[in-house]
Amino acid sequence: RRQEEFFRQIRLNPDDDNIRLIFADWLEEIGDERAEFIRVQCECARWEQTPDIEHRERYLQLKSHEVELSGLWRESCLNDLSSLGVKDVRFQRGFVERMHLEGDEFLPRTKNLIEWAPALRGVLWQKIPRQSASPIQRFLASSVCAALTTLNLMRNNLGASGVEALANSSCLENIQSLSLRENPIGGQGMQELMNSSYLSGLTRWDLTETQLSISDARALARSNTLHQLEELLVSHNQIGDTGLRALANTARLKTLKRLEVADNLIALEGIRALADSAHLTDLQVLDLSGNEIGDAGLVLMASASNYGRLTELNLAGCTIKPAGIANFAESPYLTRLTTLNLSHNPLRKGLPILLESRVAKNLKSLSLRHCDLDSQSIRLLLTEELSLEHLDLRDNPLINQY
Repeated sequence: RRQEEFFRQIRLNPDDDNIRLIFADWLEEIGDERAEFIRVQCECARWEQTPDIEHRERYLQLKSHEVELSGLWRESCLNDLSSLGVKDVRFQRGFVERMHLEGDEFLPRTKNLIEWAPALRGVLWQKIPRQSASPIQRFLASSVCAALTTLNLMRNNLGASGVEALANSSCLENIQSLSLRENPIGGQGMQELMNSSYLSGLTRWDLTETQLSISDARALARSNTLHQLEELLVSHNQIGDTGLRALANTARLKTLKRLEVADNLIALEGIRALADSAHLTDLQVLDLSGNEIGDAGLVLMASASNYGRLTELNLAGCTIKPAGIANFAESPYLTRLTTLNLSHNPLRKGLPILLESRVAKNLKSLSLRHCDLDSQSIRLLLTEELSLEHLDLRDNPLINQY
């Protein structure tokens, strides 16, 4: 009973190390070796949060011991829980903080999970039975979800009942990151979610490859509950220029810092919508790959101040040619870029202009895969004074020459 009370207190106060350390003292009193693991992980976490250079050597020794203990306790945990569909775990401050689950064998025995994870923060749950909404309802209503902030339900082929159960769960109020990636939820499923009153805590929502349409993008734009959203991932759908304009024109998404709209039938008008938006002015990461924006779209981007805060930009496979790169390279707004992906665009003749531009000066990562680069291109890359830490040149003719 005393252990259950400790678990309850840890669940109610997941960020309070004092409770965990008092629990460790109690474990030591009863001869439980887990006490050492809790103390070591808590001390490592404190140092990582507020590094003390004077005690760095002590930290490095402790971290080495922590890695060793973590491996041992992970193995012990998986041996104990594997029959319940637990595939992997990650410890933090002495307890399992993230867990990969499959199936629903664990549902009658969530108490077993709590013994390892009284304050579970993140779950990847796959192979959920589709026969009814019951598994999702039971899981989200259980005490094991009380401290949950990250929920990943990717690739579950969720049915209508499953999406409805999710949308109506009050547990979602605490969720900050939700992934429904590769579930066919467009249309009715998306409407259920948009009618939910429990999504207001979301800061990250992954809706990649979920069969979203223009009407779904409009529903997102009308939502009154997404006012804290910082990352929206809607790649590999069919929202098109019209759907992107709906997202760009709503003040409800003004907090967005990351937007991924790869492979969405977006062209010049979609780029114009982002450029003209009075609300999406704080974007730092933008993925437009797989959309035929062409040179005209690149010229528009280069002249729009809305793109001035971007640090990461993905333009792979956007039908860009050297003429477009020339304008892009002269942009006064894209000088903060540290990560740029231009793969799958024929850029051989445009590379010199890009490398000599101010846009390239702060780049740490540059992807030029399948860009028809030759030996002269690689000589340029080697002679330019760049600060690159990562360079991807795969699938270019030059690879066969060096």
